[in-house]
Amino acid sequence: MQKANNPYAVDPDEIASLAKLRLTPAERERLLRELPELIAFAAGLDAPDEARDAAVPEKSALRPDAPAADPTFDRAIMRADAPVLRDGCFVVPAVVTEDAG
Repeated sequence: MQKANNPYAVDPDEIASLAKLRLTPAERERLLRELPELIAFAAGLDAPDEARDAAVPEKSALRPDAPAADPTFDRAIMRADAPVLRDGCFVVPAVVTEDAG
């Protein structure tokens, strides 16, 4: 194994054995040459993406998770039109049942 050209100490014969592959000498050389680059790329994916983090605002663009006061929505009027109420909530018939098949 050529350690100077292979900083990740990749043994192409071991990789081929684990993958249950038979490599030709040309394929072995190609794997020896390209696999460290692939490993280095994959290792770089773990690094934080500072450019992305800088582009994301710290404040959420979503609305606050609280109902706003809406003068057009009168709960008493809405509940008066409901056919069935339970504990102040609308009761709707089940759409999906256990006997679906």
